[in-house]
Amino acid sequence: MEIKNKSLKLLTFIIITIAVLILPHFISTYILIHIIDTLLIILFAVSFNLVYGYMGELPFGHAAFFGLGAYALFLPVIWAKVNLAYAILIGICVPALYGALVASLIVRLSKIYFSLCSLAFGEFIAILLWSFRETGGDVGLHLRVIGIHDMIPFYYIVLAVTVVSLIILYRIVNSPFGLAVQAIRDNASRAKSIGINVGRYKKLLFIISTFFLGVGGVLYGILFSVVHPRYCSWLMLLNPLAGTLLGGAGSFIGPIIGTLIYYNIYWIVSENTIFWHSFTGALIIGLITFFPQGIMGYFEARRKARS
Repeated sequence: MEIKNKSLKLLTFIIITIAVLILPHFISTYILIHIIDTLLIILFAVSFNLVYGYMGELPFGHAAFFGLGAYALFLPVIWAKVNLAYAILIGICVPALYGALVASLIVRLSKIYFSLCSLAFGEFIAILLWSFRETGGDVGLHLRVIGIHDMIPFYYIVLAVTVVSLIILYRIVNSPFGLAVQAIRDNASRAKSIGINVGRYKKLLFIISTFFLGVGGVLYGILFSVVHPRYCSWLMLLNPLAGTLLGGAGSFIGPIIGTLIYYNIYWIVSENTIFWHSFTGALIIGLITFFPQGIMGYFEARRKARS
């Protein structure tokens, strides 16, 4: 029976892998762009869940690091004519550096104080980008890196980056470091009493989260050839937050499943009605009220009830 289950899992994995690899050749460019967008929002959600689910704090300002990645790519290319490869490295590193600064100031705070300070640092970046002509102000910046005919190769790049990033993040949260962070989330005083440096561990996890947000932000800017201050606003956090809540925070697979379900429903609704903002708000309220642990939490609770 065990061999049969392993064979079935292997066969399922092979079928999914083949489907994912050949998919771009059988769909329109419009749908392909949406799929790439979904992959990047999944990366956003999983990175956000490092802090929200595994550290136990709600970083309302986390979208700033995502948007900052795109801006840190665009600005050097537009104003300093920096080589694209170097600009991509800058776009990835700047959010992590800003994340290190923010983390050093807020990781010792908790709950509402952490969330509000995170929001303040995030909105500070958004307002700053809104205020200067060099950053495009309320118009944003435009930079065409890829054309419409480059979408299939770009899909494979984004797919590879997303998969590798998720593997790295999975290994991190299941490493001794990740388990220590979860111990801090569950009981910071007890974790401190057994020798865990609470501040250092939380700061490092926050920086890791912002690094991968920078990776996603860079690719997001390339995909849409535009960056706007709203990418750094808390409103940009709503879709990853909804996906995380739906799938289950604190579960690695939860935000992936939740984002796949939510973001596609959201896309269909936003394409067919002007009331999609109301849909987003109602869904988040409903999830918090009726499924506080998300899909994965619900099934885990049922599994424990049976046993």
